[in-house]
Amino acid sequence: MQLHSPIPETGYALGWSVTDDGRLRHSGSNTLWYAQVWVDPPARRVVFVAVNSGAVDAVVSLVDDVARRMLDMHTSP
Repeated sequence: MQLHSPIPETGYALGWSVTDDGRLRHSGSNTLWYAQVWVDPPARRVVFVAVNSGAVDAVVSLVDDVARRMLDMHTSP
């Protein structure tokens, strides 16, 4: 659990960003692809989104939005 526990006042946990609602996010690029993975422990859900573009500045907000929408559409009963 230490891997996913944020360092106080940072929202960062050894490679994972931790949101206020407890979701975990990790992202990266190899300069040809950009990918994000989100883990929602309370909902027991994981979303992975990848695009074949390494232009991180151009795609990060789109990928982030798609991943959040996918998590949110599955959290409703």
